[in-house]
Amino acid sequence: ECPTPSSTLWWYSSFWNYFFDIFSSLFKDKKMHLAQALSQNRLFSAPSSSARGARARSKKAAAAVVRAEVGTGRGGLEMVTLKSGNATAEVYTFGGVVTSFKKDNGREVLYVRPDAKFDKSKPISGGVPHCWPQFGPGDIQVHGFARNVDWELVSASEDTMTMKLTPSEYTKAMWDKEFEVVETVSIKNDALVCELAVTNKGPEPFTFTGSFHTYFAADIDAVEVKGLEGCESFDRLKEENGKVAAPITCTGPIDSLYKNAPSQIDLAVGGGNSVKITGAGWKDAVVWTPWTDMEACYKEFVCVENASCAEPVTVAAGATWTASTKLE
Repeated sequence: ECPTPSSTLWWYSSFWNYFFDIFSSLFKDKKMHLAQALSQNRLFSAPSSSARGARARSKKAAAAVVRAEVGTGRGGLEMVTLKSGNATAEVYTFGGVVTSFKKDNGREVLYVRPDAKFDKSKPISGGVPHCWPQFGPGDIQVHGFARNVDWELVSASEDTMTMKLTPSEYTKAMWDKEFEVVETVSIKNDALVCELAVTNKGPEPFTFTGSFHTYFAADIDAVEVKGLEGCESFDRLKEENGKVAAPITCTGPIDSLYKNAPSQIDLAVGGGNSVKITGAGWKDAVVWTPWTDMEACYKEFVCVENASCAEPVTVAAGATWTASTKLE
């Protein structure tokens, strides 16, 4: 039997009332009746200008999350550029070396020698290179292998990067230990921070000596190193022990180790500028200037290093040794 017009009208009316009640209840929590929503054309209309503005601001904020610039530096080597305010740093993964740190005022703190090679034929001479797992001469190559092998880039944000070094056939041929060395480099409050973590991945303890062999841009005639007064010293050129009685100045070649150094060393570099060097985890310090052995550049830099080299560091199986250097 076909429905009569009246029954059809009743059916449509009931359906729309039911539909209307459902949607009204949905809008009840927002204190808006369906009729209001329909009259304002808000159910299917384009987002309002305020909503579009909120979305645009959200996209802009997301775009403002800047990542570190990972690209190529000199010689086509991988280089990471860190930024914080106007301060910048450049880090090469070959050798795991920081080659530049410019403070907010634009002053370059570090120094790279003019004879530095960026072709992997030798370590990059300058910045903050590694001496690890051996400081100086010894059973393996001078100053170890960490400074002349590729490190793996782990992560990089705008002002912080992390890289790591693990064994290879090349390193095992010299030093057959299972290790992981992780370095994190960051710019914090106009200061460069280098943090080192050495983990023993093997079943037996191992020992090492090492340092951050930091090159500072300086007028060698104006250099003054304060904070080492009272430390026992060993002059590696004269092979003599001594004790520091006054701030260290440079009037000739220096290659000296200072035992049980304090956490803070103050370095005057000339022109009224200075660097506060704060170390943690390191036991010793080293000061080096080649003097006229490097006639072309010795007047332009000095090395002041956080180190642990008077006595080897022992790392138990499964343990991690940590140290850091802060330059400000």
